[in-house]
Amino acid sequence: MRIGALSVRARLTLWHAGVLTLVICLFAGGVLLFVRARLYRALDDQIRADLATVDRVYREETGDLGELALRMGTRFEVTEGATVIYRTTGWPPVGTAPFRQGTRAAATHRIAVARDEGPIRQTLWTLAVIMATAIPCAVGLAVAGGYLLAGRMLAPVGALADTARKTCRWRIRGTNSAGSRLSSTKR
Repeated sequence: MRIGALSVRARLTLWHAGVLTLVICLFAGGVLLFVRARLYRALDDQIRADLATVDRVYREETGDLGELALRMGTRFEVTEGATVIYRTTGWPPVGTAPFRQGTRAAATHRIAVARDEGPIRQTLWTLAVIMATAIPCAVGLAVAGGYLLAGRMLAPVGALADTARKTCRWRIRGTNSAGSRLSSTKR
């Protein structure tokens, strides 16, 4: 079936659904990018806060780094030159779990902190799945709404064509006149 063979109502419905689908997809993509940026910014802020906390404990009470590791629940390492002052279990983070790292270096020491970004990826995946299932539903509603909207918009034209069919006693066939087009108008 060619697009030109479709009725005006069907073509208007397709245009409405197509444009609305494009808008919905752009909106969903924008939301996904915005949420991703906010989540990673929050993770980076948390890493900076962790670095400041570890640095403060290192400067004030180096012996409390072990207790800090238990309270924070994050992985970190403090070194002075090549000497490791403190390293949490599981440092350096390796394996399949994704970690985001931050480093703070001073003249005498270097602190590295890593946080698991698995929960962020899981959240983004869940959001993407929700959007991927909601978009087809929205497209279906766009098609139905476009069909109803096109019907309401074309109702006066249909009424005009019906009135013209009732009042005209002759039909002009084979010409491209306005009367011919109006007399053969379909809803």
